[in-house]
Amino acid sequence: MENHYDVIIVGAGPGGSTAAMRIAKEGYSVLLLDKSNFPRDKSCGDGLTRTSTKLLHELGVLDHFSTFKKTHGVKVFVGGEGYRQFDYPKSLEEPSYGLVVPRIELDAILFQKAFDNGVNFMSETTVVSLLYEETQKQAIGVQTSTGEKYYADLVIGADGAASKIAYQSSLATTPKDKLGFGLRGYYKNVEGITDQLEIYLPILDSTSKHILPSYGWVFPINENEVNIGVGLIEKTSDDNIRLIMNRFVDTLKKKDPKFKNIELKGKLLGAPMRFDFKPENTYAPGLLLVGDAAGMISPFTGEGIGYALETGMIASDLCIAIQKNKDRDFSDLSEYGKILASKYQGYFETGTTSVNRYHLVWKVLKGTFQNDKPLFSIIRQAAIFPEGIGESFFDYYTVNVSDIIKGHNTALKTDILSISQNIINITREDWPFLSRLFSAKQITPGLPFRPSLFLLLSGYSSKPDRDTLIKLGTAIELGFVASICHDSVMEDETNNGTSSVNWGNMISILIGDFLLSKSFEIIASLDSNYTKIVSEALSNANKGQVLLKEAIENNIQNVTLEEYLALCYLKYSYTFELCFYLGAIAGKVKVSETNTLREFGKYFGTAYFISEDIANYTKSQTNSAKPNSLYTRNEEASLIHILQENQKDRLGRDGKNSLEYCYEIIFNEMDKAKAQTEKIENPQLKESLNGLCDFMLKKELYSQVR
Repeated sequence: MENHYDVIIVGAGPGGSTAAMRIAKEGYSVLLLDKSNFPRDKSCGDGLTRTSTKLLHELGVLDHFSTFKKTHGVKVFVGGEGYRQFDYPKSLEEPSYGLVVPRIELDAILFQKAFDNGVNFMSETTVVSLLYEETQKQAIGVQTSTGEKYYADLVIGADGAASKIAYQSSLATTPKDKLGFGLRGYYKNVEGITDQLEIYLPILDSTSKHILPSYGWVFPINENEVNIGVGLIEKTSDDNIRLIMNRFVDTLKKKDPKFKNIELKGKLLGAPMRFDFKPENTYAPGLLLVGDAAGMISPFTGEGIGYALETGMIASDLCIAIQKNKDRDFSDLSEYGKILASKYQGYFETGTTSVNRYHLVWKVLKGTFQNDKPLFSIIRQAAIFPEGIGESFFDYYTVNVSDIIKGHNTALKTDILSISQNIINITREDWPFLSRLFSAKQITPGLPFRPSLFLLLSGYSSKPDRDTLIKLGTAIELGFVASICHDSVMEDETNNGTSSVNWGNMISILIGDFLLSKSFEIIASLDSNYTKIVSEALSNANKGQVLLKEAIENNIQNVTLEEYLALCYLKYSYTFELCFYLGAIAGKVKVSETNTLREFGKYFGTAYFISEDIANYTKSQTNSAKPNSLYTRNEEASLIHILQENQKDRLGRDGKNSLEYCYEIIFNEMDKAKAQTEKIENPQLKESLNGLCDFMLKKELYSQVR
C-alpha cells in the first residue's frame, strides 16, 4: 500500500519523539508528523523532576542536557500556611537531580535523536482526521489538511492537550470549552536564584480571591533568569489568564526581594491543558495516546514532561512487542491501559475525577500542610509528589527483607502481591490516593517489611490455607492503615469555639472508619473465631491506650517501667501479636507454638514502637528533618517523653540519659523476643524471626549504642 508505515505518530513533542526514536531504532518504519517546524517553542514550565531526568538517562540522551540548570528539590508555598522544602534524598542513585530545560531546547534534542534513528518526518503538516477500516472500529491511518492519506498498523496520538486524535476517537472527555489553561514567561534580573523548583498553591485573581483549582510556579533557568507561570485546572469565561499572571508576578515582586527587579524577557506564551486522564481512555483499536494527549498533566503542579516521556516509552515497548509477534494484531491494546493504571494508580484520580474531589484534597492539603502526622504525609505525597520526593511515608514498605526470610519466598511474594491488589480494588474508587501506596511501582520487588508478612510467616510454618491467609492479610493491612488514619486525629486547639471545619480530623476519621469497616467485612466473611480474636485485640489495644493516657495525665512522674511496658503490650496487641496469632490459627499451628508466636509478636512489637518513638524524637530535634515514622504516635505517650518528665527516676535507669535508656529497653525487649524463638520447632521460621530481630537492631540508629 502506498504511504504505508509500521507506525504513524502525530506530534513531535517529548512523548511523540521518544516513541518515534525507540520504535525506529528497532528497524520499523515510522512517520512522525507535526504542525510546526523545528526548533519551535512551547508554553511549559520547563521543569523536569528527578524522575524525568532518570528517564532521559534510560533513553541514553542525558549527556545532551549537561549544560542546563540542575535542581535538587522543590519548595512548595501554600497560601496562608507558609512553605515546605522537599529535597531529593541524597541516597538516590544517579542521576539524583532534576533539570530545567526550555522546551525549545528539549524538544529539539529529542526530535533530532528520533530523526537520527531514521524516523520519517513531515513538518508543518496538520492532521485533520483519523482513517478507519471498513467497520469504522480500528484506526488504520490519518488524513492531513492537504487531503493526503497515510496508513499504518498503529497510530500514536501525541498532539497535546487539545489533541484532535483524542477528541475524534472520543477518548478525551473534557469539553473543549472546559479545558484548563497555562501561561508562562521568561523573566530576567532575578537575584539569589536557588536550585529549587518553586510551586505556589493556589494563586490569586485580581480581586484577591483564591482561584481553585490553580497553581503558580517559578523555575530557575540560569543564574539570573526564571520561568514564571500560572495554571488553571478549569478556565471559565470570567477568568482573564493574563491578568491573573500579572497579579502573580506582582505578588512575587512585593513579597520576595529576589524578584523585585525582574523584567519580562520576550513574550508570554500560553496553551490549553487537559486533566482527564483515565487508563481506559488512552487506547482504542489501532490507536494509543501519550502524554498531554492522554490528559496526563498533574492537577496540582502542572508536571507533564515526565509523563510524556514515560508513556512514550511504554507505548513504544508495546508497539515493538506486537510488531515482533507473527500476528501483528493491533486490535486489542488494553494492555496499555493496564500498564498505565498500575503505574499511575491513585495519583491522577486524586485531582481529576472531579473538581469536587480536587476541592476536598486541596482543603485537606491546606489544613494539614505543616502537620507531619502519617496520613497527611501520604496525602502530600499522593497529591504533590507521587515520586515521593523528600517525604517517603512508607519507608518500611520499600525495605526488602528477602535475604532474611528462609523458605517459601516465591509463594510469600505472590501472596503479598495478591493482598496489595485486593487493597487496590477496595480503595481505588472511594480513596484512590491510598491505592497508590500498594501499587506495583511503590512496593519492593522482594519481600517487604509489612504486617502481612508476619501473618504469612506464621501461617506458612505448618499447613497454610493460602486463600484464608490472603484474606486475613488484606484485613490486617486495611486495619493497619486505618489505625494510622485514626492516629492522625489531633485535638483542635485553634478552633476557639468557632464552627470552622478541621479538615485534617474529618478526613482522618472518614478514611479510618471506611478502612476499618472494610477490614471487618473481610474478617466477618471467614470463621467466626477470627472475628472474636480481632475484636479482643482491638478491645485490648483501646484499653491499653486509654489506661496509658490516664496514667500519664494523673501523674507522669509515678509511671514505672513495669507499668509502662504492661500497657504497651496491651496497646500494641493489635499489630504484630495479632498478625502472628491469626496466621497461626489459619495455618493450624499447635496451640503451644501459637502462644509462643504471640509472645514473640508482643515483645517484638513493643521494641519496634519504642524504636519508632526514638526515630521521631531524633528527627524532631533537627530543623532539616521531619518525622516520617511508619507509626507516628502521641509523643506524650512515648517512653522518651516519660523519661524526660519523670524526675523521681522511678524507671530505674541508673544514671543513663533518656535516649541511652530507651535503647537499652529496646534491646531487652528484642532479647525477650529472641528467647521465644528457642521454643519454635520449625527451623526456617526460627531463623527468619531471629533474622528480623537482628534486622531491627542493626538499623543505623541503634548501631551506635550496642
